[in-house]
Amino acid sequence: MAKRNCSKFAPTSCSKSRRLRRSLLPAGSHLKLRGYRWAYRRAVPVDLQAVLGRTEIVRSLRTGDLGRAARLADAGDAVVSRLFSVAARIARRKAAEAAGMADDEKSDA
Repeated sequence: MAKRNCSKFAPTSCSKSRRLRRSLLPAGSHLKLRGYRWAYRRAVPVDLQAVLGRTEIVRSLRTGDLGRAARLADAGDAVVSRLFSVAARIARRKAAEAAGMADDEKSDA
């Protein structure tokens, strides 16, 4: 079996190159290398998982370039943060409605 070549056409095919790319990521980055492309991955907070119906958000950034992926991930952070704030508002509203129903049931008894 031939050894894989770390050429300019497949820079992430070599495990050494892959380790180097991952080491360049800032701490707390939401980037993940999946094959030859970068993906945005962010865990959903536990209290929002019931509202959103998932435990994590993963989207392909459709690029193998780390610089471009970092810029796209920054944009993704803004979108996902907004999604989380809307989901938190929905969760608070549902909790308030459930508390209101519980109070109504107590007054009926």
